Amino acid sequence: MDFYGRTAVHYAVYNQDTSMIEKLLFYGTDIEECSKDEYQPLLLAVSRAKVNMVEFLLKNNANVNAVDFLNRSLILAVTLGEKDIVILLLQHNIDVFSRDAYGTTAEDYAIETQNKVTFSK
Repeated sequence: MDFYGRTAVHYAVYNQDTSMIEKLLFYGTDIEECSKDEYQPLLLAVSRAKVNMVEFLLKNNANVNAVDFLNRSLILAVTLGEKDIVILLLQHNIDVFSRDAYGTTAEDYAIETQNKVTFSK
């Protein structure tokens, strides 16, 4: 982990280097490791709208319900308007009822912003 709390997986996600992530995972790197101030690798991919990385990390057992310091996961994708990422997260059974630090759900944000992403109950 570097000074900022980022791991080699973080840098590989940022650079969309799936072969590096595969090597790191093969040698026992924790796909969830990060400091309290840094996103988990999956959330980094979500925040940077890296759809292919989100899909790759989910296929490699990243925690779909990982949250940031505001308790956001799916909410982050919704607020960014990333429909393809929202769909991927929903396909991996993300908790659609989770609430962020403000008590708001992803569905609430989608309604508030008139986002075209829909949620089924």
